[in-house]
Amino acid sequence: MNKLIIRKARKHVVFGHPLENMPTTELPTCLQIARHCLFLKDHKSSSNKDVIPQLSEAVIDLWIRAGIPPQQLKNVKTKVKRLMDEGSKASKHGLSVEKSKQFFGNFKSIV
Repeated sequence: MNKLIIRKARKHVVFGHPLENMPTTELPTCLQIARHCLFLKDHKSSSNKDVIPQLSEAVIDLWIRAGIPPQQLKNVKTKVKRLMDEGSKASKHGLSVEKSKQFFGNFKSIV
């Protein structure tokens, strides 16, 4: 039996609704990358381990098109994994007010 997924069920507590496409005309923010990672995980029914390499390569491609010298793939994978782990940890355990303000403030930054 197919399980019908409604929008509310797909919404992540910290990141919000999954984002189908990352922006192609501007550099994505950390929040956009995390939301796109959620979309890829839902779409392919896979884990972070399977999705992060593909997402990291897409970010590097955006940097190259923007004329920004890219970081090594290994470093980008680490940053994306850390972002997803911190968001997951925040959704499970909650954060103190000071840490949560700092964590959510970092979402607006560009990777």
